[in-house]
Amino acid sequence: MYVLEKILEIIGSDEQVREVREFIKEDIEDGAYIDFEKIIEIPSNITDYGSLNVWCMVNWGTQMNAFAQIERSESTLRFLTRDYSATRLIIKLSEIFPEVIFHFEVFDPQEDCCSGGDVYYKFYYCISNGEYKLYLANFNGEIINYVAEYYEEIDAKINKYRKNYKREYYR
Repeated sequence: MYVLEKILEIIGSDEQVREVREFIKEDIEDGAYIDFEKIIEIPSNITDYGSLNVWCMVNWGTQMNAFAQIERSESTLRFLTRDYSATRLIIKLSEIFPEVIFHFEVFDPQEDCCSGGDVYYKFYYCISNGEYKLYLANFNGEIINYVAEYYEEIDAKINKYRKNYKREYYR
């Protein structure tokens, strides 16, 4: 298991930013800045999935809610997730708020197959109204386009077969 750092920037009018922030915040005093269950609610019956972690992976794109959250500004949040990026949630959020643009950065450590050490990549998503563009950069900020195209292709395949994912693997 590893932890991924995310930065979410909400781009819109002051009113739109406030609406998004109000929509995604946790319902407790001094609550978290983003609660994934506000975007896609966990159903009361998840038996078709076998476990809560599986449901979260299929529907949120990560195994658990955000943690270690920091508000960088009124429109920018930093948070961590376990193992995966939760990009599906931000795409869903962009469908709920189609006039808002979301810049979503994911810092992903990968093992370097040559040296055995860690290599860090930054995934940059520009998401609006359910559509996104993906850019990939190394830790120095240099864009690696061919890898970004590869990940877009993989993500498209995942989305295409997403409905069958639960049925094929968890029944």
